[in-house]
Amino acid sequence: MGRRLVVVMLIAGLIASGVFFFARMMQQSAPPAQVATQPVQAPVAANTTNVLVAAKDLPAGTLIQPNTLVFRPWPAAGVDEASHVVEGKGTIEEFTSAVLRTGVRSGEPVVRGNMIKRGEQGFLAAVLKPGMRAVSVNVNENTGVSGFVFPGDRVDIILSHVVNMPDANGTNRPHNVSETIMQDVRVIAVDQRASDQEQAPAVARGVTVEVPPEKAERIALLQRMGELRLVLRPLAREGEGEVSSDPAAQPVAMPVVDDAQDKRTFSLDSDVSQIITPPGGDKSGATGSGSIQVVRGPTAQDVQVK
Repeated sequence: MGRRLVVVMLIAGLIASGVFFFARMMQQSAPPAQVATQPVQAPVAANTTNVLVAAKDLPAGTLIQPNTLVFRPWPAAGVDEASHVVEGKGTIEEFTSAVLRTGVRSGEPVVRGNMIKRGEQGFLAAVLKPGMRAVSVNVNENTGVSGFVFPGDRVDIILSHVVNMPDANGTNRPHNVSETIMQDVRVIAVDQRASDQEQAPAVARGVTVEVPPEKAERIALLQRMGELRLVLRPLAREGEGEVSSDPAAQPVAMPVVDDAQDKRTFSLDSDVSQIITPPGGDKSGATGSGSIQVVRGPTAQDVQVK
């Protein structure tokens, strides 16, 4: 009987030890996981609010794009729903193509009053680069590239006017002249449209360009001298052609035209017409002595012009 009692007590002790060990394992595994996760998430949800912040440093005059802003948590005590853009009460798309009045550091909330939307007062002034001026040019379907000029494009400006020039006899005679007055000028608005996202062609009555102050004075004077015409430039800069895998076929880099040092070129009416005498020249068929050849069917006749 004594030996049986000892065996029973040993078995009971083993069972008790196993229950105790199992209970300890359960306490060390499941409950701590719940304690570790719940206290961390609860304060975040209760004390922060997702607001619109700058995804990177944005200087004043930045045109906002979808990748420049992002929603991130911000302490709820510092959020003013009247000025900050709270997630669920505003969207990034709502401010796309707006312009910043003042710069914003990366991670800082953007304020509604600091973003000027298209059509709002001050939008065009915010788009202008420092030191530049905005001046409008009157255009029509012919002078404005048939409505295919959009904000963000770059153009050359040509002046067409009449100039009196002396001929071979010293007599002043009128000549039609076209001059390239300015090159590589940035378009910032077309009529009342200043967005570079709208691509529907429309015949404009006015195109606003960005130029230095002295060239704004010139454009104001040029519009009184004759007709201004816009010439659209390609998106690729001079020397930037199609990329080729053959190194020998790579385009030679050409210098970009500096807006401050335009290459002045011009064309006279005598350059495009064979019967107009160039200034100081002697071209047959022009006013003065000479002859022109008149062709009628198979016959040709020289006619003297006095």
